[in-house]
Amino acid sequence: MPSSTTSNEAAAAEIRVIVRLYSVLRHRDGEIIDRLEVTMPPGSRVRDVLERLQVGEEQLEPLLALNDELVEPEATLADGDRLAIIPSVAGGAREGRRDQGD
Repeated sequence: MPSSTTSNEAAAAEIRVIVRLYSVLRHRDGEIIDRLEVTMPPGSRVRDVLERLQVGEEQLEPLLALNDELVEPEATLADGDRLAIIPSVAGGAREGRRDQGD
């Protein structure tokens, strides 16, 4: 007799990731949200969470911390991981910019 998939088996086929959002990323759908729980398939990468949350890494170049360690977007996620997405801060000297005293 074939076995049917139970809700517990389906849940085991996914991982839960706690995502902390900072700065402008907290503003979502007219609300301020600083913490989300997302469910992803096993083998998902940080980049997959960015895509799901529609965080354009090429515009923001965010710092990514997985369980308090800086990581690249290709880092693989595990159940219960904590991911912080911190957008870069604008400002500072640009390449080729001269100080006023020059």
